[in-house]
Amino acid sequence: MPKRLLILAGALLALTAGSAIAAPLDEVPNVRPTVVFPERARGPASGAAAPASVKVTKCSTSPTLSGRRLYVQAHMGAVTGTVTMRIRFHLFYTPSGGSERELVVAGRLGDWEPAVGVKSVRNWTFNKQVDSLPAPAKYRMDVDFQWNGTGSRVMKHQTLRSTSCSQPDIRPDLRISAASSSMMPSGSLRYLVTVTNHGKGTAGPAALQLTIGASRYLPRDSRGRELKTGSLKVGKSQTLTINAPACPAAGLATLEVDPGNLIAEASVADNLLSISCDLASPKK
Repeated sequence: MPKRLLILAGALLALTAGSAIAAPLDEVPNVRPTVVFPERARGPASGAAAPASVKVTKCSTSPTLSGRRLYVQAHMGAVTGTVTMRIRFHLFYTPSGGSERELVVAGRLGDWEPAVGVKSVRNWTFNKQVDSLPAPAKYRMDVDFQWNGTGSRVMKHQTLRSTSCSQPDIRPDLRISAASSSMMPSGSLRYLVTVTNHGKGTAGPAALQLTIGASRYLPRDSRGRELKTGSLKVGKSQTLTINAPACPAAGLATLEVDPGNLIAEASVADNLLSISCDLASPKK
């Protein structure tokens, strides 16, 4: 049984065993109101199997949160004796390596939509759109269909499942994959820093920062401009040279790529690397 995540007033809560705990989502999906419209085909009511269908009409992936979308369309037609019809959408989310959960948004997901009458229109289409899907994850919808007769008596009930919409995390992921230091004749240290893109998308130019003790250095190139990598495609690396003052014996130098977090990355936890910068006698 999937766990249920309840979204209320922008907050995301997980409901498990009657208690609320913080949900493991960095972002909250944007669930749009259901768009309902009558179909032009107004044929007679069906008598046998429930005339219902569900399909994913669009699954958009993107390196940016706002560009990741899921569009689901549900069709519902009246059966013999139908007075009103109702529909309910359930959105299920499976994070990479995790268990499936249901996302519930009061009034938009997990609740019955307003009933539609079949006096003049017997076939209806319901479009549901969800934007800003956290990644990496898979999404799908279950749709409940209900046909009511006279006096709101439930005549039929059917649940259909959509296909999955996979949302890979296609953002870049910059890491300092290698670094070394050497003493220069002037007494300063020269650092060779290799930055690698381990993500699934191209990274734009990224700055570097060097921290020694309480001092921070923003390296400059030969023209006095801020030192940056070039654009790095997936799996590509670039090595840069940084000249900086020597540090105390047994000291550490911390190197950081994209210190201002200006690049949307899959992870920023690996943007730092510390190396030894022991003070040694200048090479002659």
